[in-house]
Amino acid sequence: MMQLRNTPDPHPPVMPALRAARWIGRTIRYAHLEPALSWLGWIVSVVVFALWTRFHYRAPAGPAWIGMTIHTTVFAIWLLVVREWLLIRLLRRRGQHLDQDGEDPT
Repeated sequence: MMQLRNTPDPHPPVMPALRAARWIGRTIRYAHLEPALSWLGWIVSVVVFALWTRFHYRAPAGPAWIGMTIHTTVFAIWLLVVREWLLIRLLRRRGQHLDQDGEDPT
């Protein structure tokens, strides 16, 4: 018997970019790479900010490296707070809990 194709396909084809993004997301979740990727993102962000400060910071007085170091340190500390908050929120949302050492309790 011939089947009509007027009904919507229950599994429409997914764009390759969306399929790749889903695969990356599943891989990160199942391999528990969130903490490592968040550290990598933090380090990259601090380095980018330090480079930006190197070329755009204008010291009001004294050696410029002191002001650049202070600005970068404050940025790194605040970004670390944001990183920890987002990671804890993500893990709680997924129903996982970390012990005090940051290790998985299982």
